[in-house]
Amino acid sequence: MSIKLLKQILCIALCAVLALGMLTACGSVETKPGETVACAAFSGEAGKSYTLTGPLTLDFSADEAAQTAFNRVALEYELTTPVRCVMLYTSAEGEERSEEFYLSETLNAFSQLIDGYLEGAQAKQLKSITVEPLLEGECTLQLKAAALAVQEVLPEVLIIENEHYELGVDLSMGGGVSHLVDKKSPRDDIENLLNCHDTGRLIQQSYYGVESYEGYKNGKYGENVWPYNPVQGGDLYNNCSKIVAVAATEDTVTVVSRPLDWAKDGVYTYAYYTNTYTLQKDLVRVDNTVIDFSGYPNPDRHQELPAFYTVSALNNFVFYNGAQPWSGDALTYKRDLAFWGGNPDAYFTLSPDNTETWCAWVDDSDYGVGLFTPNVELLLAGRHKYNGDTRSNADPTNYVAPVCTLSLPCYEPLCYSYLVGAGTVEELRTAFTANRDFADNADLRQTAG
Repeated sequence: MSIKLLKQILCIALCAVLALGMLTACGSVETKPGETVACAAFSGEAGKSYTLTGPLTLDFSADEAAQTAFNRVALEYELTTPVRCVMLYTSAEGEERSEEFYLSETLNAFSQLIDGYLEGAQAKQLKSITVEPLLEGECTLQLKAAALAVQEVLPEVLIIENEHYELGVDLSMGGGVSHLVDKKSPRDDIENLLNCHDTGRLIQQSYYGVESYEGYKNGKYGENVWPYNPVQGGDLYNNCSKIVAVAATEDTVTVVSRPLDWAKDGVYTYAYYTNTYTLQKDLVRVDNTVIDFSGYPNPDRHQELPAFYTVSALNNFVFYNGAQPWSGDALTYKRDLAFWGGNPDAYFTLSPDNTETWCAWVDDSDYGVGLFTPNVELLLAGRHKYNGDTRSNADPTNYVAPVCTLSLPCYEPLCYSYLVGAGTVEELRTAFTANRDFADNADLRQTAG
């Protein structure tokens, strides 16, 4: 997915339900670190271009348009370097609250739902936004549009469906996919093909970063010191990641979330995840983007692209790794996989010339759910407490992650796409073959090394 396409998706997702008041530039203002300046951006008055060398507070206390009920703040802007922002507002109950967000110079639109959006929380006045450059040197910020609005509270699990699939996007867990129903399934005993036992058990984005770095305090997972690990669903304590923005049509959902650090208790990372889910005739397409503002020197690591969990009943793992991709050549079956954690036998290295990099978890009749991520290096797969359970909330589960070795970049978007489908192995292979050129996932190889 190109940066141009990402901008288009974000603009649609973040601004479609909100009419922004457009601003007209009226020159540049030099500011001093720590300065506070009055701003009437939400009234649609002429916007200024601010030159920052340190923190700047935009004061909206005299802006009548900022004294209104809202649960969403939307901005269009131009930036020369990334910034950290803290907005201060008064809740509907009269409490003063603050929330943090980050803006990237590679994009020009941002929207944030306030904390508690899914529970119906609202604010009654936006007081200020403090902007602080993340990099040394001069930064220029221009607000091109700004608005406040009350967005309808959507259900915690947002469902879209067509003749083939019912897809559930769990807004209460960072917008990961918790629910996939195949309306053509031969299995009456399996409703949801996916496992959603906890915040780690979704189809979701997850990346690994630094293990040791000044200023970063590691968490622990079991007996292991754990690296920086933004997980879309939440953390191991079952705290859920924050929904930042969401927009839906009949067959598409776009969600922006801010993930928690997996091995810590309720600690947000510096990352933003954007997921766009699109229902197609025979497949579900997912377009992913991550932008991380940590500034950490994240090393090359195996990355899950994506993390993918199924019900235990789909007990056989199948994939292709021959020399004649997309030709109908023989597939490889693994029927008794053990737990993947710390297991060298759970890694299946793919040939560099193999472009048929889909895989599936299927039952003994060859029916199940498949995943196709182009341009990956290997597949990591295994079973946890296998017992053939058909329940989506059960502890036993099967897992796979298409993997590449790459570093989580800072300040720049990393984009990739994948397809999900259900059916027999033959049906899955036919559908993936027909869509084999849907994405090249060039970022997965360009960022490594």
